[in-house]
Parts: sequence; structure tokens; C-alpha cells
Amino acid sequence: MAPPSVTGRASLLGGRRLVLLPGLEVSLQLAVVVFAFVLGLGAWAGAASMNGGSQNQYLLAGSPSSSADASSPLSPDSGSATDLGALPEETASTDLLLEETSTTDYTTVTESPSSGGGGGGGSGGGGDEPDPYLTPALTSVWTIVLSDQSFEQLYDVGGAATAKASAEAPYLATTLTKKGVLIPDLFAVTRGQLANTIALVSGQGATAQTRLGCPSFEQIAGSDTDDYEQAVGSGCGYGASYNTVLDRVRVAKRQSRLYAGVTDRLPGGAAEICQSPVVGMPLETGPIPFPVFESFTKASNCADRVRSPSQIGTDLAAGNSAAGLSFIFPGPCENASSTPCAPGQPAGVGPANQFLRRTVTAIMASKAYKAGGAIIITADQSASSGEYVDNSACCSDRPWYGDDQATAGGGRVGALMLSPLIKGGTTVEGSFDHYDLLRTISRSLAVKPAGFAAHPKVTGFPRTLWSGWNGKSPVAAK
Repeated sequence: MAPPSVTGRASLLGGRRLVLLPGLEVSLQLAVVVFAFVLGLGAWAGAASMNGGSQNQYLLAGSPSSSADASSPLSPDSGSATDLGALPEETASTDLLLEETSTTDYTTVTESPSSGGGGGGGSGGGGDEPDPYLTPALTSVWTIVLSDQSFEQLYDVGGAATAKASAEAPYLATTLTKKGVLIPDLFAVTRGQLANTIALVSGQGATAQTRLGCPSFEQIAGSDTDDYEQAVGSGCGYGASYNTVLDRVRVAKRQSRLYAGVTDRLPGGAAEICQSPVVGMPLETGPIPFPVFESFTKASNCADRVRSPSQIGTDLAAGNSAAGLSFIFPGPCENASSTPCAPGQPAGVGPANQFLRRTVTAIMASKAYKAGGAIIITADQSASSGEYVDNSACCSDRPWYGDDQATAGGGRVGALMLSPLIKGGTTVEGSFDHYDLLRTISRSLAVKPAGFAAHPKVTGFPRTLWSGWNGKSPVAAK
């Protein structure tokens, strides 16, 4: 058969025509277009195969893959530092998000090696063994931090101290305890309220100044970090290269809120939380940790994220605190501290009980909570004076554990967790500290645990805590 030849016959489209077979001819122009298309298709297919095909995103449990939130893709850790305080919200790096899962099995999620995590939630158990620290993907988390109270003084677990707690704070000690899971052996990591709240939100270890509540504000010089993102140096101010879990949730394009009761007592109100402390002056915001982090105070929407706790009900009704993380610090008259906020004012767990009744009741009635949320109630440290003073610590195998005064623990504070994924009236065994709590919060919201929360000795809370979770859906079975 003769090879295809070009004929000079004019076509309806004009130009020359190509004879493929006797009686079969096409426009030369059309043949060139088809040939170019085939070459382009082959090149695209080759590039796709080299890149491993389509990317998978971390999926909220129970969400079909087609409905994954495209606004917050999860990419592997680039290994580069991220200046959260300087990045605009819409261009923030995804370095601090958990690495994407390689399958559509949304019951597991892998963590980047650079995060330093071993154990903890996700698929980190290895092989086919179920991960004993698997954490569900929560829609919303509210963490309420009380002050200067030990576990025995907050919960009804028997003994003279808890009998007093039941009488003064029955809503927390009895009513809520029956609805949630109690974690008796949760310990504060050091002595000092501010040092403990900094650890709880950022994974940073204590400095001499943070243990004392930052009596004279001083920025930690430079941006050098030790292992696990620990700030190197003295002081109580953290530059933009350090960040909190609220910052990481912000980078993930999820809602983040700080409800601080102290804002009702500050001359500038909530906006004052977003002002950098004055060098050489004492911290005016008490144990609230976020004002010492530039990554929080210099974020473009800082003022929009700080509220008085009195606004929680309004925000819940409007959906403004849903789908993300909120930290709630009651004011000094309601935070359970044994020190009165003013002469003649009541102190201790009684006023805190009323705060919790208002706040927790509103959260539990919200759509955000019922859709797969969780409430965590804990304290910054145990009693620092009086009959129930406690300097005990968790876990002698952790590097920050010690018996001397400089590294003493902050005592046994315990925690109570409430969620549709939890069966009430249960207890979790094992010893934990604030870094475990931070790890669990971070992984439940698909962000990388910060600081010491990423240490391999820190596991987070066990899978057994989520006794009402079916392993897939964030909503407990009815």
C-alpha cells in the first residue's frame, strides 16, 4: 500500500488534504491539530504518574473525600521555619499542619517525622497494630482553664477535700463528672501559673521569669530554638518564630478564639490583650499566656479573636466559635483561685461553679458541640499554698521531670472531658501532663503538636478515653 500522500484538492475548510487510505482523506490542518493533541495528552499522563497521581487531604472523620475542605490542604512538612506573626492569614504556610494521609481511611493520620512525635494520636503505632492513642477528628474544642486548684478540691472522688468540693461546686464535682470522662492523674508541668499556661498552649518549657508570672517583661533574645522548638535564653516574651496552638489552628483556616475574663477589668478591654507588653513592666494580664507571643498579638486579626467570656453564648448562637478551638480563662473572681479578686469577694471553687454552669450549659446545647465537639476542664496548677499544696509531677522518664525546686512539678490537677464521643461516668488510667493535653487537642484538630507536645515520651490521651466513638464518625452513635 502506498504511503499517505498529500493532495492538492481543495476542501470545504480550504487548504490541502491528506490521503490516509483510498477513499479516506482528511484536512491537513485537522491532522496536525489531532496529532498535537495526542502528544499533549501523553505528556500530561507522564507527568501525573511521576507525581504520584492525585493528592489526598486529611479528612474529618465521616466526611466523603469529595467534600474535603479545599481551603486548608495538608502538605508534607517542608522543614522550614514559619513566621506566623508576619504571614498574612491567606498566605500562611501549611508547615504546621499534620501531613496528609496516603489513603482515604480517615480513621488514621500520619505525622511528619520533623514533628518529633512518637506514639500519640494518628496511625503512629506502626504495622497492623491499632494505635492505642488514636484521636478522633473533632469539629470544635473548648478548653476551660481554672487556677491554683488541685484535683481533690475540684472533683467528687471521696475524702474530706472532695466532700467540700461537692458542697461548694456540685455542678463541676458531681453533675459534670457523671457526664464526662475523668482524667485523675493529669499533672501541671512546673510551678507557676503563667509557666503552666504557656506550656499548655505552646509546648514551651518554663523559664525563671515565667515561673514568677513575668514580674518584669523581657523578650527572650533571638529566635534560636533548642530541641522541640524550645526557646533558648531567659525572659518571658516569645518572638514571632514561636507560636501557640491557636496560631496553628489559624494557619489551618479554622476558627480560633480566646475568651479571657480579665478583659472585663482591663482599661482597653479585649484589644489590650493584643498589645505587646511593656519591657520592664509586670504583665497585666495575669496567667493568660497569649499576650507574651508575638505570633498571636501581631496577627492581623488578633482583636477579632479575643472576647470576654460573657460573649460565648452570643458567639455560639451565631456560629462564631464553631469549627475550631477556643481557650476560656475565667476572670480572677471566677477562676477558682483561693485568692479573692478583691477584699470581701468570695474565692475558691464556689464562684467557678457558677461560671461553669453558665458556660458549659451553653456550649453543650450548641450545634457545634453536638456535631462532634469536646469540652476540656482543667487547672493551670494545683494549690500553691495551704493545706493541699502539691508539687508532684508526672512521668520520671520525661526530660523536664525533676525533684529540685527549680524543676518541681505543678501538682495533680486532673481534667474532665465532655463530648458526644464520650460515655459519662468513666475514668482514664495513666499519668499525663499539660503536654499530653496539648498533643491531644492538636491532633484532634489536625495540626502538629508544638514544643514538648511533640516529644516521643508524650503520648497524648489514650483511645479508650473516646468510649462513645465508633472509630470513624465524629458523632457518637445514637
